[in-house]
Amino acid sequence: RSRHISPKERENTAYHESGHAILLNKLKFVEDTQEVSIIARGVAEGYTLRLPENDDNSMTFNKLNDLIASCMGGRIAEEMIFEDVTVGASKDIQQATKLARRMVTEWGMSKRFGFMGFDSEAEVFVGRDYHSRAQYSEKTAGMIDEEINEILNYNYARAKKILNDDIELLHRMSKLLLEKGTIYKQEVDMLIEGKSLEEIINHMDEEERVRQVKAEKGRKEREEINKLRELDMKVKTSEVFLKHGIITEQEHKNIVKIRNDYLAKTKKNLANKGKTESDLSSTVNAEKVDGNVSEVKKNRKIDKKTSSVKNKNTKTTKNKTKKTGTEIDAKKVQSKPKELKNKKNDSDSDKKGE
Repeated sequence: RSRHISPKERENTAYHESGHAILLNKLKFVEDTQEVSIIARGVAEGYTLRLPENDDNSMTFNKLNDLIASCMGGRIAEEMIFEDVTVGASKDIQQATKLARRMVTEWGMSKRFGFMGFDSEAEVFVGRDYHSRAQYSEKTAGMIDEEINEILNYNYARAKKILNDDIELLHRMSKLLLEKGTIYKQEVDMLIEGKSLEEIINHMDEEERVRQVKAEKGRKEREEINKLRELDMKVKTSEVFLKHGIITEQEHKNIVKIRNDYLAKTKKNLANKGKTESDLSSTVNAEKVDGNVSEVKKNRKIDKKTSSVKNKNTKTTKNKTKKTGTEIDAKKVQSKPKELKNKKNDSDSDKKGE
């Protein structure tokens, strides 16, 4: 079941995400905003996306500070507009604090400690579980916390100044989000350029209309291709039926005529759309090749089976002929003594008559 979000929560989310988006576009060392949405997805009531140029494996000091500042845009916008804050910034706070801590303890980006790392920790087994123990004193841990807090406060102050200077942009982006739900880089850039909300909304409506027209054209083209493929199969089937005398020559011609008429109509439509016949035939022929390959494989299997059956039949007939031949020879051998006996009896009777 979809979540129910009140108008007040929706407005708060719009300002929250607008704060993130404006900072991403205003700060120098981070990538621009690619998409902003206040449509709830999962547990998130909205999101702001940026598109990194690489995998962020070697981020610079300036980029890390800009990322921390951009994380704070949502909370700052809530404070400025509503004079209150929500729990929606919890992930932003965690991410900003994690980056600041790593700058101090792992990446040597602290003014106080400089080129020094504190990330090594030893695991100690206590009772039922392992616990980590830091390899530095409590005093040093307090100094690390102070350095982290200094980084966070510095970026919070400069992020707030940027949003204060462009508070009108914050209002306009929030209104556009409440109207459309989701905006993209092009709309964000138009807002920053100072375009009116009416102009941006008309632009978005026109782009949506063009997308729908393209989608409808694509759907109709797919229907035409599928219909033509179906008619081709009917023609092939009618050829087989005609060969075996199941249908008449006239019935086969009628099926071919239906296919040819539809093909001519489809070619005409393609010509009107500025496409060539090869655009259609390439798509259809690709499917035909797949179908023909499978048919050839089937026919080869059938040929192998029939040939094996023929070989078996020829072997059995040969064996039968061999058997019948030996039986005939045996009968001849058996009949020869009878003939000799008859001849001998005839000769004896002739002697007696003399």
